[in-house]
Formats: sequence, structure tokens, C-alpha cells
Amino acid sequence: ETQLKIAREQIDVIRPGIERSERDATSKEERQAALAALARILARLAASGPLCLAIDDLHWADEETGSALVSLLEGLRGAPGVLCVGTFRDDHADTSPCLRALRRALPSATLHAIGPFGPEDARALVAGVLADDGERGRVEAVLDAARGNPYLLHELASHLRQASTPPPSASADALVDRVVMARVGRLSPSARRMLEVLTLAEIPLPTDVVIHAAQIADKDYLGDLTTLRANRLVTPRLSEGKESLEPYHGRVREAYARSLSDAERPPLHRAIARAFERSEADAREVIARHYFAAGEMALAYEHARAAATDARQSLAFGRCITMLELADRTGHASGEERLEIESERADALANAGRGPEAAAVFLSLAALDL
Repeated sequence: ETQLKIAREQIDVIRPGIERSERDATSKEERQAALAALARILARLAASGPLCLAIDDLHWADEETGSALVSLLEGLRGAPGVLCVGTFRDDHADTSPCLRALRRALPSATLHAIGPFGPEDARALVAGVLADDGERGRVEAVLDAARGNPYLLHELASHLRQASTPPPSASADALVDRVVMARVGRLSPSARRMLEVLTLAEIPLPTDVVIHAAQIADKDYLGDLTTLRANRLVTPRLSEGKESLEPYHGRVREAYARSLSDAERPPLHRAIARAFERSEADAREVIARHYFAAGEMALAYEHARAAATDARQSLAFGRCITMLELADRTGHASGEERLEIESERADALANAGRGPEAAAVFLSLAALDL
């Protein structure tokens, strides 16, 4: 407890430096110094006993987060009794910028695949949810359908307990779709709009953004949220005293997203972008993505260029590159602006340590007859 108190005090000392480096850093050294200070604090904690750093859902993090984590781990190299454990979904292993950055920098990291539940554990979980393990037919039906997936085991068993019918033989995605859509069918129109907005959002959304994007009356919000939580469709997060919302599970997001038609999506993306513009959140990158998905290319271009500038100033070069590429994809840039975008992208690639890619862009610019 004493060590934790000392660590908190030291973190409070370096916090302004970390926040300043994220906001307006002018050199990589400043951010590295802040991460090195954090590593020293963690090393002191580890000196008094084993220290485990657990990070969930690495696949959702960006490239800068991966690079920062690498720097932190480098600072802890040699510290006794330190273990860092990160989890990620294997279907995002090849697409996550954070995971790609970690694999490049930590090729010797140990990967442990967490497989499905064994028969005994799976049966115990299902029987506990159904509360009638004597009905072997119902338990076995869920076991056959879920194939050891803990989330499917729990959700199918819960659905079966209410529906009292055995799950049909189908793919895992089809089964989740049926469970989610059965619950969606019990929602009010306003609660359904909340879920639609959260489904298409890339990040947990602040409550004010959800309310404005879904056009929910204040008097209906708490009741709708209670219903969504009771049906395990939405879960809240609390960070620094502020509440945000997100789908209960990635599979809920994916299942409901599959039910939304191409015609339904653009208005929802537009509503999310406008709600963020009304809020106090600094979310130009998110706004740009949603305007792009809504087909509002002029607005997407404007916000993407601004987001790229913000990312470059905070040394988030991976995000800078992504936003510059998005700005180019809008087709809204003039010939001169496209050259500016390519020049900025080349610089960002070089600063991100992606030398071969940067060189190719620089060479293509040099070949132009300007």
C-alpha cells in the first residue's frame, strides 16, 4: 500500500509532462522521457514484489499506443518480477495497427492461444445459467451450438432459458445474430436508435453524443439505457468521472451491424459526426471518418486535414498518415492540395520509422515536373 501511494504521487508529478507531450510535443525525446519516467515508477513497484501489467483488447488500440507500450517495456527491461500480459482477438491480428507495431518491435514475445472451454467447464457454465442441469437435452444443444466459445455458451443458454426452445444448428455468427435480434425486437424505437448509433461508432461514445445522435429525449434516456443493459446489449464505461457507452460485446456490435442496410448507415454516420461537433470532445479524426462514411466528402476532407495536423503536432505519425490518406480518398483535394498531402505523408512515414514507404513517396514527388 505504501508503494502504491508513492507511485501515485510520482505519477501525479509526471502527469503534466505526459499530457503536454500528447498535446503539443515538439520532439520524440519529450515523449520518450515521460515514458521512461513511468517505467522507473513501475520498476520501483516491481522491486517490492511481482508486478503484472494486464492490458485487454489490444486489437482496438492504434499504432502510437503500440509504440508507447514498446518504449515502456524497453524501459522495464531487466526489472525483476515484471510480467506484461495483453489480450487480443485473433481475427484482428493482421489488421490492428497496434498489434503490427508490437510484432515488429517484439518478435520474441510469447503468444498463447486461448482455446475454447473444455467439455466439463462448458457444461458447468451452461448448467449454471439454465439452472436445470437435469435436462441434458437442453444443455447438450447449447454445447453443440457454441463449440466451447464462452460468450456463445452464456448468451445461447440465457436465450434458451427465456425462449424454451433448443438452438438451431447454424454457424456461430448466425446464432449470435438470432440472439441479438431477438433482444432488439423487444426494444423501444428510441432504445433501438441508441444501439444503432453505438453499433456504427468506432469508439465508446460520451452520453451527450449518444443522446444527440439518436435524438433521444432526456426523460427517455435512463429507461432506454436500463433496458439495453438488462438485455446485455450495451455497457457503460466510467473514465475520469465521465460516462461513455459501447456495445456489450464485439459480437453484439458485429451482429447488429449485419442487420443494418446500406441505406440506413449514412444517416447514422452523419448524425454521429454532427453530435460530436456539438460536443466538447476533441474528436476531429472520428468526425472525419463518420462524415466519410456518410458520403459528406467536403466535410470529411476538412476534418481529416485538421486531424492530420493535430496528430502530427502530437507526434502521432501513424494517425497522421491515416488521416492524410482519408483526406486524399475523399477526392475533394485540388491538384496542389494533393501534392501537399503527399509531401506531408512522406514526412510522416519517415518520422514513423517507415523508411522504404517514405522513400517511395519522396521519389514519386521528385519525379513530378513541378
